[in-house]
Amino acid sequence: MSRHRASTTPCSRSGHPSRHSSSRWKTCLSTFHIECAILANVRFRRLSAVHEGSIITGVVRRPALPGCDDLTLGTAFLQTVDRAPDAVALRDAAGIDPPCSYAALTLRAGGVAAMLHEVTPADPAAPRVALLLPHGASMVSAQLAAALLGWCYVPLDPAWPAARLRTMVELADPDVVLVLGAGPGVEVTGTVTCLDVEMAAPAPIAAPQVEASRPAYIMFTSGSTGLPKGVVHTHRSVLHGIGNHLRNFELGAADVVTLLSSFCFDMAVSDLYGGLLSGATVLTHDTPTLGLANLLPTLRAAKPTVFHSTPTVFRFLSQAGSLASTGSGTDSGSPPLRSVRMALLGGEPTHLEDIDRATRLFGPDTTLVNGYGSTEASFSVQRFIDLAAPPTQTSGTGVLDIGHALNGYHATIDRPDADGVGEILIHSDHLSLGYWRDPARTAERYSRDGRTYRTGDLARTLPDGALEPAGRSDRQVKVNGVRVELDEIENALESDPFVTRGVAFMVPGTLCPELVAYAVSAEPRATVASVRERLAGVLPRAVIPQHLRVVTDIPLTLTGKADVLALRARHLTDHHRAAADDPGAGATELDSDQRATLAPATAMTACWTTALGHRPAGPDVPFLEAGGSSLQLATLQLEIQRTFETAVSLSDLMIHSTIRAMTSLVSPDRDAPPAGDTVRRRQDAVAARMRRRSAKGR
Repeated sequence: MSRHRASTTPCSRSGHPSRHSSSRWKTCLSTFHIECAILANVRFRRLSAVHEGSIITGVVRRPALPGCDDLTLGTAFLQTVDRAPDAVALRDAAGIDPPCSYAALTLRAGGVAAMLHEVTPADPAAPRVALLLPHGASMVSAQLAAALLGWCYVPLDPAWPAARLRTMVELADPDVVLVLGAGPGVEVTGTVTCLDVEMAAPAPIAAPQVEASRPAYIMFTSGSTGLPKGVVHTHRSVLHGIGNHLRNFELGAADVVTLLSSFCFDMAVSDLYGGLLSGATVLTHDTPTLGLANLLPTLRAAKPTVFHSTPTVFRFLSQAGSLASTGSGTDSGSPPLRSVRMALLGGEPTHLEDIDRATRLFGPDTTLVNGYGSTEASFSVQRFIDLAAPPTQTSGTGVLDIGHALNGYHATIDRPDADGVGEILIHSDHLSLGYWRDPARTAERYSRDGRTYRTGDLARTLPDGALEPAGRSDRQVKVNGVRVELDEIENALESDPFVTRGVAFMVPGTLCPELVAYAVSAEPRATVASVRERLAGVLPRAVIPQHLRVVTDIPLTLTGKADVLALRARHLTDHHRAAADDPGAGATELDSDQRATLAPATAMTACWTTALGHRPAGPDVPFLEAGGSSLQLATLQLEIQRTFETAVSLSDLMIHSTIRAMTSLVSPDRDAPPAGDTVRRRQDAVAARMRRRSAKGR
């Protein structure tokens, strides 16, 4: 087979010719051996609609290539290491962890692999390891170690509530849990053995032969029954998606690829392995811990070439760029992230206004990619937009279409209604295997042969064959790109012994939709604070409703169900009335210089008013109870740093959650721990680990 084959680029498919150089394309094709194995898994066949009335919007185009069907994530990574062992594989954007070369990352993975090799799994044919590790090199090296040994890894976020982590550990039933340091304790891991990756001495890799059909990872998503669902992907299915990413984004060794999401979400898969399997540098940032306030200047200094985030994070960065430009009065015409050549947005709908935001943030020479996918099917549909010649209108909805099905995937609209709207079905040989130990829910979403997945997303087909999103067919929503089942939030509300009924729904927000919840209780002990505390013990922080009310009753429909439309109207009416009656609304007009002249508590109140859009209830009301969201907390973080000229982390603000506590945190005469403690603690921990390794001769 010739290395140089004819190909229609994604950009030309959407009507915009590719502007990338041929030299970069040739660099991308240097990953020939990897791509051979990836394309070998594409079965050349014509897929017909599996349901009567479906509309076909994509075809499988590429034939299989015989003889290259044995690569795994681990062996593909080793091929990259062989090509450029001294190149930088990982770089921490915040500078907390030192840069890590491909050779050093391989030795770290080898040390973890040697540790796993000493564990006897209950089922040697299906060993599993849970990774309860922080964002960064320790998590990456553990994933690679598992992939090289043929272990299925289960990424877990240490910041999640202990009860949720314990549930995931019980569902995954791993043979061992990898932690950093002392670990979370038996309240999370139970009787499962924990191993500290810090004790793993760097070692050469001795990887056995691993079948590409073996599970690579189990990734948990929200479940409508209250229990998370574990999505199982094989090495072969992951590599197919990564192959599309390598080819469509023309990734190469000169690229710097952002990794901003948690490793527990599928967005991180394309970022991590797309970077590592192309020889690029993966630019990590622990966004959940450090927050968004410093992300724009951090990325500006790091000069990424490939950017990936949810639309919500992207909009925050665009807003921060506009504020910085207005505040400084300098360099206002230069896009803050002009180093980015490809910007991928996914996880939430993208709107026509986002094209202007992208042009201001990245510049007109960037290609904006509107991506669509799911944990079950990975990225399967994408739209490539040339910002130098962008579309100026949509079909009337204001929502940007998601383009066409990618190589190896087939998208259909099932049973479209009179307006052409129906459920998106994805057909492919590269779907996940289903839900871990959950045949009932697997049967609900997957066809019997495992080649069709019902997404639950609604869309219509445009005249050019592109898909335009049109909402959901069920109660699943997206919060900052995270899949959330409203039923799961309601189950969590009703787990409170004083709550008899819980109702959750979404309303429009400033930068993204916001969650609202009503808890029904006649018990005086049920307060907003107590219910929110209960939710914080079982749900991740990002999916706790921004707006929570405890009421004695709710409106019902004629069938006795909660009248969500009436509740939504009540919430919006109350919210608008509160904003109109707010005597402190003018405080949002104060800029950071004006706030700096105020007394600390007054300046902090002004920061809160700007972030919330209304005056807070009092100095001792926590931010979330005042109606703040995680995104608004990031706005508050930015406002505090601009006003008080001191660094604070998102974790610091979660701990010091009231106006009084935050004022003490940033005031010069404070007795509280200094601002930025979270960052300094991480830096101190990294330094301590390096000293211990040096003392042990490692």
